[in-house]
Amino acid sequence: MATPDESRKRLWRFKLNDTTTLEVSAAAGPTEKQIRRRGRWSLVLGTLVAALMVSAVAGAAVWTDQQDYAPGSVVTISGDNSNDAGYLPGETVVVSVSGPNGYEASCEAVADENGAWSCQVTLWDTDLAQGTYTYTATGQLSGTSESGTFIDAINIVSRDSTCSTDTNSFTTGDVVCPRVTGIGGPFPKSGEVKWWAPGLDPDSAASTFSDAFSVSTGNFNGVTHTVIACGTWTLRVFQPAGTLQDTHTFTVTGCAPANSAPTANANGPYSVNEGGSVALSGSGSDPDAGQTLTFSWDLDNDGTFETAGQNPIFSAVGRDGPDSQTVVLKVCDNGTPSLCDTDSTTVSILNVPPTVTLSGPNSADEGETKSYSYSTSDPGIETFTHTASCGANGTLSNDSFDGATGAGSFDCTFPDGPASSTVEVTVDDGDGGSDSDSIGVTVANVAPTVAASFASASVSCGSDNATLNVSFTDPGVDTHTASVDWGDGSSVEALGPVTSPFSTSHTYAAAGMYNAAVTVTDSDGDSGSDPTNAVTVNFTIVGGGILQPINPGPPTSVFKYKSTIPVKIKIADCDGSFPSTLEPQISVQKLNGGTPSGTEEASSTSAADSGTTMRFDLSNQQYIYNLATKPLSDSSATYQIKITITQTGQTIYATFGLKP
Repeated sequence: MATPDESRKRLWRFKLNDTTTLEVSAAAGPTEKQIRRRGRWSLVLGTLVAALMVSAVAGAAVWTDQQDYAPGSVVTISGDNSNDAGYLPGETVVVSVSGPNGYEASCEAVADENGAWSCQVTLWDTDLAQGTYTYTATGQLSGTSESGTFIDAINIVSRDSTCSTDTNSFTTGDVVCPRVTGIGGPFPKSGEVKWWAPGLDPDSAASTFSDAFSVSTGNFNGVTHTVIACGTWTLRVFQPAGTLQDTHTFTVTGCAPANSAPTANANGPYSVNEGGSVALSGSGSDPDAGQTLTFSWDLDNDGTFETAGQNPIFSAVGRDGPDSQTVVLKVCDNGTPSLCDTDSTTVSILNVPPTVTLSGPNSADEGETKSYSYSTSDPGIETFTHTASCGANGTLSNDSFDGATGAGSFDCTFPDGPASSTVEVTVDDGDGGSDSDSIGVTVANVAPTVAASFASASVSCGSDNATLNVSFTDPGVDTHTASVDWGDGSSVEALGPVTSPFSTSHTYAAAGMYNAAVTVTDSDGDSGSDPTNAVTVNFTIVGGGILQPINPGPPTSVFKYKSTIPVKIKIADCDGSFPSTLEPQISVQKLNGGTPSGTEEASSTSAADSGTTMRFDLSNQQYIYNLATKPLSDSSATYQIKITITQTGQTIYATFGLKP
């Protein structure tokens, strides 16, 4: 700010900052108007510009409110008049910002009376914002230009167990919480946090912990872990997985003093039968209090401790005795570093005779063939021999045996029952040792299986009018008798000794439907039957069909429409009688339109019958039905009459025609 002094000299004061004021003066005398005329103002302004240039050369300071930002952050950029020189009070400062992936932004501010100013830009809110930014602040009057940088990066730090306070120092057994910041959108984003314990190279060694994450915000707390090993731990964040973003280290102290090795004791010696097993009993001690010991065994003395546990089972399956085996126990503590000790002993393997196991059924039906198999267990290396038997009531076949393994199989056929038989096998190991196994088999009698059917399912009246064909099977060695219940009320017919197949005939004395049951009994008293064999004995239709005045055709009988047609049928039973209680059913069906050619019959004057049941005409010993033609649908058509005898299922048909 410039202020004139109206004393003997013309004096202007320009305050450049809090501590510096520039004074410019001119001698008194001429008026100010004259001075302007003479260009004295040019001198004043020239002096002022020179002073401003000197001030600009002195430099200014610019900075951001923090050095590292997250995507979407608002960045505050500030500047001032450092060292009493730089940005001028009241001037406009323009800030241009450039960053990764083509990011460009700008802001401007007016310097206050101390030359201080600040303005803001906003970063992209995606992971495109990650990288380094450069900004330049230029005073529009002074020409002062200062630059600076800031970054948008993903960072990882270590925090305490509550995930609230950053710290790089922990004690063994503490819970460490990794804190990740600065991940950009769009969300969700995934990655992983990896840990390396002291002594591990993060660039070459496998990580101690590895935790995948998927987040919907840029800042989050990762999975916590309890740290035990003392020294420098390394944390790394990868986003996406496999792309390293930041590395952080923290230290763990407070570990126990140096570890001392434990002492192992395998105990023993031990002994076991070949093919058997024995429990080993290891023990160990450690001079360091509080240590946890782990036990493992090398049971085949090959240098590899393949069996975990303090008291494992030593198996001698597949081992040949007499023999011995060296076994070694290793005991390790959980100190840092873990230390181990070993101790060895022997297991004596004793010889044993073979053991035979026979498998197969303990029951059979007569005539059945059953299969049996057996195995031989012998831990030794032997050449076996064998004998097999199906017992007193069985026959041996398909005997197969493997002398190297002692395994084999055979079949037994049991021809007849009821009986019993002992199935047995013996295996010898060639060294005087042998073993046998047996199965007692109960052989059951089997009843005959019977199948029968009538030679014809529908027969007429007459002597021996129905023939029943019978076949049966029986796996036993038996003789057989048979009987038939013909289902007509006659006595059950006993047939005496029979062989399969056989046939027998019967006379059904009355028409109707019948069911015959045949039974076959073996010599052991068991029987089988076929109880469902149906046959129909038909009534005799006197005259072969429907009687006059309807022709059996051709020629077809033709009646006048609206006339009454007497339908007659005569039915005889097997004894020649004419049953009156059959109630035959009658129905009429149109076959086609048009009156057929045929014989025109006389019309009846009898009253028409109703319903569908024919009535019995006692005087003529026949059934009759006066059929009304008026209800029929077509006065010029061909029709079919159907009569059904429900007792036998017989049907009788006749055709007639109508004309107007």
